[in-house]
Amino acid sequence: MVISRSSAVCLLCALLVVLIFLSGCSAPGPLQKSSVHPLTYLTEQSPPYNYLENGTAKGFAVDLIRETARNAGRDASPGDFSVIPWNEAYQKALNEPDVVLFSTSRLPEREQLFQWVGPFESANTVLFATRGSGIEVKMPDDLEHYKIAVIKDDMAGIQLRSLGVAESRIVTYPDTAGAIHALESGAVDLWAYEQLSGDYLSRHETGRAGIFIPVYTLNSTGLYYAFSRGTSPDTVRSFQLSLDDLQKKPLNGGMSTYERIRADYFPSLGLSTLHYYTEEFPPLNYRDNNELHGISIEILDAVMAGYRTNLTQNPVILLPWSEGYEMAKKGPRAVLFSVVRTPDREKIFKWAGPFASSRNVIFSTRSRNLTIQNSTAMQSLRLGIIENTSSITSLKDIGIPESSLVTGHDGAAMVSLLESGTIDAWATGEMTGAHFLDIFAGDPDRYEVIYRFPPADFYYAFSPDTPDTLVEAFQDGITAVRSEKNETGVTKYDEIMYRNLGISCAKETIPPDQVIGLVSYTATRLSEDAKGTLNRINKGEHPYWDKDNRALYVYVYDRNVTLVAEADTLSTVGSNLKGKTDVAGNPFRDQMVNRALENRTGWVDYIYANPAEPGIFKKSAYFQYAKGSDGNDYIVGSGMYSSC
Repeated sequence: MVISRSSAVCLLCALLVVLIFLSGCSAPGPLQKSSVHPLTYLTEQSPPYNYLENGTAKGFAVDLIRETARNAGRDASPGDFSVIPWNEAYQKALNEPDVVLFSTSRLPEREQLFQWVGPFESANTVLFATRGSGIEVKMPDDLEHYKIAVIKDDMAGIQLRSLGVAESRIVTYPDTAGAIHALESGAVDLWAYEQLSGDYLSRHETGRAGIFIPVYTLNSTGLYYAFSRGTSPDTVRSFQLSLDDLQKKPLNGGMSTYERIRADYFPSLGLSTLHYYTEEFPPLNYRDNNELHGISIEILDAVMAGYRTNLTQNPVILLPWSEGYEMAKKGPRAVLFSVVRTPDREKIFKWAGPFASSRNVIFSTRSRNLTIQNSTAMQSLRLGIIENTSSITSLKDIGIPESSLVTGHDGAAMVSLLESGTIDAWATGEMTGAHFLDIFAGDPDRYEVIYRFPPADFYYAFSPDTPDTLVEAFQDGITAVRSEKNETGVTKYDEIMYRNLGISCAKETIPPDQVIGLVSYTATRLSEDAKGTLNRINKGEHPYWDKDNRALYVYVYDRNVTLVAEADTLSTVGSNLKGKTDVAGNPFRDQMVNRALENRTGWVDYIYANPAEPGIFKKSAYFQYAKGSDGNDYIVGSGMYSSC
C-alpha cells in the first residue's frame, strides 16, 4: 500500500498527539527518572539537620535528600550542595530556578514563595537565655522587656513579629555565630532559634555545654525541602513521591530507609540500634543470676534513659573478652566495654568516656614470696594473661617479651592455671582478679598482689563504622549522667560509683594555698564587678576554671544557697540547693553558707566527682564571704581532692 505525503504527515501528527496525551497521564514515580535540569542544593549550618564538615555537606536532611534524589532517578553529588549563610541561601531560592532550600519551615507567609516536599521532621523554635540569667518568659507579652537575636530571613523573626514583638526589640544577625556571641556577651537577652541546632551550635561555638537554656517555646513546625518556583512541578512531584516511598517501605530488620538515615543523627533512635558487647569484669560489668550488673551497665542504662530510649532492639551480649573484642573491631556498629584506651587501640575504635578508673596488678601465691621491684624481675616468670586485654599492653610497655606470656580465654581459665602451677603469676585488673579468685580459687587467701601498674581509665569503644554523631551523643550522655543532679543534689553517676566502687583517691591533688588564692581572688573581683565576674565564671574563663588543671575551679552561692555561678558544670546554676547533700547524705552546701555568714572563712569536707578524672572522691573546700559590688552577699568556694 502506498501512503501519500499528506497522509503520512497526518499520521505523524496523530501519533504525536497520542504521545503527548500519554505523557500527561503518566506521573513520574519514585524510581522513575524525572527532569534533566540539574538542581542546586542550598542549606545552612544547623546540625544535626545540615552542616559543613571537612568541606562537605553533612547531616540528616543532607543524607535524606541525596537518597530521595537517587530514589527518584537523579544524581545528587556532594558538589551539588553548598552550606552558606541562611539569608543568602534564602534569597537564591527566591530568585533562581532549580534551587532546593533546606531545612525550611513551611509557614503561611512562605506558602506561595516555594514548592514544598516533606515534611521530613518536626522541630521546636525556642528562646534561649544565658543560664543563670533569671529570665522567665511565660507569655508573649513578657517579650517586650527583652532584646532578642534572630538570624536574617529565619522563621524565628517572622514568628516574633506575628506575636507583636516590636521591631526595636528584634536584633538581626547574618549568622548563628554572631547571635551566639551576642547572647553570651549580654548584647541581647534572648536568642530565637531551633532547639536541637541551637544546643549544638552554642556548645561548639562557646566550648561550654549548657551555657544557654530554653525559656520559652515559640512553636513546633514541620521541616521541608523548599524548591524554587522556577523548578519543574514534575520534578517536585517526583521528589515527594520518592520521599514518601523512603518513609514507608521497610528494609531488612523492619526499619525504613528514612528511619535508617535518621538513626545516624538522632541518638534517641540511633543508640538503640547499636550492638553492645561486654565481658565478666566486675565490678564494671558482670553477670549475676543471669542478669547483667556493674558500673558500666548502670551508666549505659542511665545514658539511654537520658535519651528516652532503651536497648530492646539489641540487648547487651556478654561474651569472652577475645570474642567481644573481635566483634567490636569488625562491627557492624558495635560497642565494647569496659576498655582501656591504649595507644595501640586508639585508631582501632572510636571512644566515649572515661567513666571509671582502676589499675592492673599481678597476682601470685603467697607461698612463693615473690617480690617484684622492676620489670627485670618479671622476665623470668610465666605470666598469665587474658587474650586482647589491656594488661598485655601494660606488660609490653615495661619490656616483658611476648614469649613470657601464657594467654587464656577468661578469668576462670587463669585461676585454673594459677592453681595448677602452670603459670607463676597472673596480670589482670585488681578488682576483677580478686573477684575471680573469690569464685574459682580453692583458697583465695593463698594469693596476693605482688606488683601494681599505674591506674588506667575505662571507656566505651565503638567500631569504626559507627557514625561520629552517635559516638558524640553517647559522650554527651555520659557528661549528663555525671553532671545533672536529682532532687537531693546528687548525680546518677555519684550513686552508681558510690554503690559499686566506693570513694576513690585522686591521682593528683591541689595545694591548699592555690585553693585559698583562687577563692580570695574571686571574692575581690566580686566586690569590684559582681555581674561581670559571675558571667566570666559561668563562661569557664581562666583563672576561675584553671586551664592547666581542670580539677581547680570556683563556684558561688548566695545567702539562700542558690548556686549563682560555677566554672565547671552549668547544669545546676540558678538552682536552690538548700538541704541538698552529697552522696553520703552530708548537706555540705548549707554548712558552707552558714559558716561563711558567721565566720567569713573556713573549710568543709564532702564527697564529690572530679571533672579531671573518673570516680567520686573525698574533697575539702575552702570558702569565703564576699560583698558584691551590686550589694548582694556571696559565698565563694573551691576545693581540693584527697590524693592517693
